[in-house]
Amino acid sequence: MRVNKQTSRITLAGTALGLLLSDEFAFAQEQGRDEDQPIEMIVVTATKQGAQSLQAVPFAIQSLDGEELRTARVKEVADLVLDIPGADHTEQTGVAIRSFALRGSGASGAAGDSLIGYYIDDVAFSTPGFQLAPPVQMLDIDRVEVLRGPHGTLYGQGAAGGTMIFHSINPDLERTAFEGQLTSAATNDADDLNYGIHGAVSLPLVQDELGLRISGGYSKRAGYADIYSADPVGEPRTKNANVIEYSSIRGVLLWKPNDNFTLRAQVWNFVPRQDYTQSLSSLEPPFISNFGDLDSFERSDTTISSLSAVYDTGPATITSISAYLDSHAHYDVALPPIPFFPGVLQLIDSFKSESFTQELRINSNLSGPLSWLVGAYYQNATMVFDEDVLLPPDTLITSHQPLDTENIAVFAEISHEMFGGKLIPLAGIRYYEDDRSFSSALVQFGVPSFDSAETIAEVITWRANLGYFPSENLTFFFNAGTGFRSGQLQSSFRADSLNADGIPTSIALDPDELLSVEIGMRSIIADGSVQLGLSLYDIEYRDLPTTVVASNGVAGIAPIGDAESKGIDLEFAWNTPITGLNIGFVGNINDSKYRNIDPLAADRLPAIGEGERLIYTAEHNFRITMDLNRPIGANTDLLAHFNVSRNSDRIMANGRVVPSMTIANASIGFRRGVVEVVLFGENMTDERGPTFVRNSNQFAGPFPLTVGIELRAKSR
Repeated sequence: MRVNKQTSRITLAGTALGLLLSDEFAFAQEQGRDEDQPIEMIVVTATKQGAQSLQAVPFAIQSLDGEELRTARVKEVADLVLDIPGADHTEQTGVAIRSFALRGSGASGAAGDSLIGYYIDDVAFSTPGFQLAPPVQMLDIDRVEVLRGPHGTLYGQGAAGGTMIFHSINPDLERTAFEGQLTSAATNDADDLNYGIHGAVSLPLVQDELGLRISGGYSKRAGYADIYSADPVGEPRTKNANVIEYSSIRGVLLWKPNDNFTLRAQVWNFVPRQDYTQSLSSLEPPFISNFGDLDSFERSDTTISSLSAVYDTGPATITSISAYLDSHAHYDVALPPIPFFPGVLQLIDSFKSESFTQELRINSNLSGPLSWLVGAYYQNATMVFDEDVLLPPDTLITSHQPLDTENIAVFAEISHEMFGGKLIPLAGIRYYEDDRSFSSALVQFGVPSFDSAETIAEVITWRANLGYFPSENLTFFFNAGTGFRSGQLQSSFRADSLNADGIPTSIALDPDELLSVEIGMRSIIADGSVQLGLSLYDIEYRDLPTTVVASNGVAGIAPIGDAESKGIDLEFAWNTPITGLNIGFVGNINDSKYRNIDPLAADRLPAIGEGERLIYTAEHNFRITMDLNRPIGANTDLLAHFNVSRNSDRIMANGRVVPSMTIANASIGFRRGVVEVVLFGENMTDERGPTFVRNSNQFAGPFPLTVGIELRAKSR
């Protein structure tokens, strides 16, 4: 009997419904499941102690299989968050500059480091001072593991709100393997077609010992928004302008000379590009107005290089991960006229991040009741932010702001099995020290100013966990822990502007921290055909830093108070008696509010006040999925998929409200041998959003209704 994966989707399309109502369907329903088929175990590695069954991990975690992600049309992180209980959008400029939140972690707005930790094959995607999500696409992903809530001992800085770990596909050491994918689609309001091509080949260079996998792809999404120099009347200056292109290439070399040693080297390059932005003046019809005669674009180029080595000594396993991240993002956008400057402003921003990281850890392998892990982590990173605000032909404001960080951490976790492994307490601790420096070169209307700041932060985080396993199919857990972000730095000009208004701040802010307490359960019932997951959490955020605009119009960062986020996550997966039909549900209910807010700061913050709901945080969200995968003839399978996601309304940092939104996707197709052909529809109801509101005239939303066909071939 096969157990549906915890995050399995439920795919069903209209054409498939007719088949389900046929005599063949009635026979399949009577026949039921094969009771001799073994339960399929979901394996995760997020605990950093080797592969474990998901059922044996005593905290809130999801494992999303790469094949299921492709079936559900999950192509990037923005699609992925629809599958995660309590996940929300917090920022969008275009295809590359985006950020997200988990369980209310967007409460402080866009200020500071990310509160979500992103890892690509155990390599941290870390951009100090900015909350950028990685522009990774799911084309060569084996699985994604999502840890909800803080994991400050194993993952440290950047993992206060949660952690997303993207595991890519390894080379096949036994045989040559290939896969390829072609896609073509049409989007509402776009004149041109979308298309994409992706391929991968795996070569065993030395049989069972050395393998190489090379993959890459290119996709183009046609633009659908028009550009108007002034008001949206008459013919637009440019039609279908917001074109998106995405290319990537990846190479990974895997050497496994024996069962005890593995060496893995990887280079992965992502290049997303967009003309103009996804922030539109109107979502329906889609256009951008008052843009003058300026062009606009967003460009990004990210390369991650890593070398990992794993050596099993017998009593313990030693793991070393060395990585270098080089990421550039740049956008050029026009802004509508503002008071004092009646012309169209041009905003040119660029982000350049370089980071070297090294992690070394040792975990026990002994079969006794005691398990332990110790490790050390080092990072040396720089983020440079440059900004020009232009009123042609004169430069109004030019700034150059590099932020450097050098940090070290040591961490450990230890657990002990009691009562034959039915009760397992765990304790973890991490010491973190971060030396940061910041400088600012600012020119305003020809007047230069220079500033700098430096801080050394020392933080200790902890985690306490208790897992109770009354049977192999039932898990209860209690998890408590702390999370943090490094203190932020700003110029004295910004700090002095806020201090003059009576809002206390400084050039070097202390780290902000949170405390999370969670209880939950995970169960496999009904002879293994049903999986349930439930978790209840309470998170307290302390000394939240956020951007506050002083009376002189200067924006600075200040700790404005505390916040609390309480909620319930629910997961359900059912391998139904109908052959090949799986049904799933994930959802979240959240009750959050600000506390102890500085009243002077609250006067300047349109969305933040005592007792108000946290910004960017929905009161509820859920996703229902259905999958059908069943034989319909010799060597031929029917594939069908349907999912619907709904988010309640959210409040932006500027006080604007994003209304509730429902997105539905569906697909139907056939697999014969190694070839699949699938017809798909994305955003079937043509929901326009918005998902993000920047101000009174800039809105970002989902892509309009898109219908297409995909051809895929994959060797067995």
